[in-house]
Amino acid sequence: MRAQLTLEFYHSLMLIAFTMMLLFPVFLMLQGRINTYTRANQIRAFGERLSLMLFLVSKGGENSSLRIELPQRLGGEEYRLNFTYGQSFGFIVLRDWIFAFKVPSNINTTSLGPGIYEVKVREGKIIWE
Repeated sequence: MRAQLTLEFYHSLMLIAFTMMLLFPVFLMLQGRINTYTRANQIRAFGERLSLMLFLVSKGGENSSLRIELPQRLGGEEYRLNFTYGQSFGFIVLRDWIFAFKVPSNINTTSLGPGIYEVKVREGKIIWE
């Protein structure tokens, strides 16, 4: 009787271990999807805040300026900001994808990395210094 109980106990342990072994990759995949979703939200929020700041500078006219600090990493990755004069979209360029966000069309053509910049309006164009 005791030997049979011990054998059933070991079978239960083996079944639990096998189940955990099968479910472990599923949990890893779910965790990766959650991180990707969080990263996308962080990048989207950054683009929306930057868009709002650029529109405020644009509406302020020639005397308006704003100091903006761009973070070293965005969503855990290196990035660049690209703007083209006459286009109403700016781009956050990451290693594996690009996010577009709305900007005033009078922004000067430029490509920026992390750092501290002063955004001004000169001769009707938004420039980064």
